[in-house]
Amino acid sequence: MSDDKLIHSDDPLIVYCYRQISDAAVFSDLLTARFSQACHDRPVEFRFWDCYQQPPGPDGDLYIFDGMILSALAAKGYIRRLPDIIDTSGIFEWVLNGSKVRNQIFGIPFMLCSNVLISREGETTTINSLLPGQIAAPLQSMIGEYYVLSYFNSPHRDEGSLNTLKRLRKLIGGSNAYERSRFSQYDGIERFIRGECKYLLGFTEDLRYLPPNNYVVQSANISESIRMELPFQYVNYVSVGMRPRDDRLLDCLDLIEILADSQFFLDYCTLDGQMRYLLPANRNLYTQLCALDGLYEQLYAIVSDENNCVLRYGKQFYEEFPQKSAQLRSLLANCSD
Repeated sequence: MSDDKLIHSDDPLIVYCYRQISDAAVFSDLLTARFSQACHDRPVEFRFWDCYQQPPGPDGDLYIFDGMILSALAAKGYIRRLPDIIDTSGIFEWVLNGSKVRNQIFGIPFMLCSNVLISREGETTTINSLLPGQIAAPLQSMIGEYYVLSYFNSPHRDEGSLNTLKRLRKLIGGSNAYERSRFSQYDGIERFIRGECKYLLGFTEDLRYLPPNNYVVQSANISESIRMELPFQYVNYVSVGMRPRDDRLLDCLDLIEILADSQFFLDYCTLDGQMRYLLPANRNLYTQLCALDGLYEQLYAIVSDENNCVLRYGKQFYEEFPQKSAQLRSLLANCSD
């Protein structure tokens, strides 16, 4: 699409975006502004939804989501195969290898997310070495993901994963801490800042809320094994829905190109001078991010591991994952301290 040709349409692009994306308003406003600056006057309407609980609406032009549901969206006919026109040469190889559906590209990966263990320098250890009360973790909200991460890295699969969840429940402080471990009530970051717990099990984005210090960030081994043989990472995608045709489809591809552009991600990560510690899927951006903040050297070491795997569930995600998570929360609620 030429930069000097203004495209007119009053019919908005419908973008379903998972609501857990970091700073959703910043992300959507920036993407909409860049789309307008690229000589488009078509409105963009964002609809935020919880991608882990239910499918999106079927009327989306674009879908932005966590890769856990990639297979489900493709199997249920929400998204389509993408043409080979988006530059993915900078994407980590392990990301590209784990992003295909039936050996075809159904989504462009643009951002990563990692479960990490954050500590202060001099207090580095592993989760398996922690004592009760030493760690904060959003266990109830993340219980399904923790189960999956442990399942594929534990020698005893289901039994090992359940043991891991029960151990995490003890490590965060038992029943009282477990009751407060939903994101809606979670105060783990504040307790870590106050020094009430030495370790924070969370995401790299949590670093933005911490006061200046020398932090150690390591990939979190949520399993019974000494070492994770399959270090899974979350990958965020943008995909095209089934509705767009002709100029509307071209607009969708333009929006994807903007989202995949290096400058967009850098601006999203550093807008208003606030480092958000987001993880680009494009390996080429880490040099610039490391120059801005030395913590990115640790983050790059995590995401550049060639053994990393994309965390994806099967096509039955919505039939299985929410129900399994609910069962696990109930099971842990009835455990004794």
